[in-house]
Amino acid sequence: MSEITRTDLISRAPFMMMKYPSLLKSIPSLKVKSDEHYSMGLLLERNAKKHPKQVAIVYEEREITYREFIEQANRIANYLLAQGVRKGDAVGLMVENRPEFLYCLCATMKIGAVAALINTHLRKHALVHCLNVAKANTFLIGEEVWDGFAEIEKELNGGGEKQVYLVRDEGQSNSEASDLLASCEDSDSANPSTTADIKYGDLCGYVYTSGTTGLPKAALLTHKRLIGGGTLFARLALNTSRKDRIYVPLPFYHSTALNIGWSVAMNAASTIVISRKFSASRYWDDIRQHGVTILVYVGEVCRYLMNAP
Repeated sequence: MSEITRTDLISRAPFMMMKYPSLLKSIPSLKVKSDEHYSMGLLLERNAKKHPKQVAIVYEEREITYREFIEQANRIANYLLAQGVRKGDAVGLMVENRPEFLYCLCATMKIGAVAALINTHLRKHALVHCLNVAKANTFLIGEEVWDGFAEIEKELNGGGEKQVYLVRDEGQSNSEASDLLASCEDSDSANPSTTADIKYGDLCGYVYTSGTTGLPKAALLTHKRLIGGGTLFARLALNTSRKDRIYVPLPFYHSTALNIGWSVAMNAASTIVISRKFSASRYWDDIRQHGVTILVYVGEVCRYLMNAP
């Protein structure tokens, strides 16, 4: 096994799962039952407790440790709890790739809410459809996409009183909506008690199809699916460690970035390097600057890179 490269492992993973079932049995999180209390929130708590100074997120010139990550996620979670958000509630999350997306996502997961992960390019009818089909009445909207959301806000009918929060970026909007990060600044940074009640099989998100054959359709994302996929790649295919840095230029509303990027990093308490958007001209500079060891891609990324100088 020591002579097999990571590339070999990835290509052989399905075969190895069938031929060596003992490999799967040796991975604790793959033996967790759906009704047991285990979740992405607990995984983050474990990492923050065991490796508080480990860098969790790199974004541009910022480095954020697991302690800083969980404290910000907890502030948002505790604030949303105080505003009445509860387990099972749908929360519309529409933010581009930046640390604030992961703070908000983890906050909803620690409450037990369900994050509707909205494609930041959607507008008008498609955007209304995705938010309404999730029955969301709490919305965490990035400042960079605020104008598109404001255009359709009156058409949303998730039920109950709407709560809309602006996730600040770089002062791109004149919106008078509540500033989420400012609002939760004085919230408790301790772990909310709700996280301990979340089960492995609980729903944690909606990931939407691209909508090439009609309106986008919502696929159900559970903690089991998210953690299980990350575990297989982290432990079996990639042998990921805390020394690894995983580069994710793909959008987090896409399951590839979540399952093979963020979940892998969380599984091994390694570092995720976020790029706001994919850029063929900047790609290799990012890799070198941040000491990246693992790349997350889909097929088209390779074509763009091969066609670049």
